[in-house]
Amino acid sequence: MSTLRRRFIATLLHSNTVPEFYPMKIALIVLGVLLLLAVAAIAVFVFVVQNVEQPAYELITHDGAFEVRDYPRLVVAEVRPGGPRREALSAGFAPLAGYIFAKERSGERISMTAPVI
Repeated sequence: MSTLRRRFIATLLHSNTVPEFYPMKIALIVLGVLLLLAVAAIAVFVFVVQNVEQPAYELITHDGAFEVRDYPRLVVAEVRPGGPRREALSAGFAPLAGYIFAKERSGERISMTAPVI
């Protein structure tokens, strides 16, 4: 180990000061990790959105972003809990998921498709 390096380590161990570059280095590492996590989250979101199954439909008419579609006969699972919207959404999800994934009935799972209405 070089003398300069030993002197630097000794200074760090016996000093209450932190080198000036240390906070910047930590900030850059934290920023890099956050950037990496953001890119990973976006990649997962794009992958999930692009791979959601959609049933076939016939486009009847459209006006800008709005479309009128004709779907063939479909199996539909629906839950109608009462109460305020936020609580109803939470209360309705568990029984609906149990039915879709065949946990509370016999038979095969039902495909989850988009759009969700």
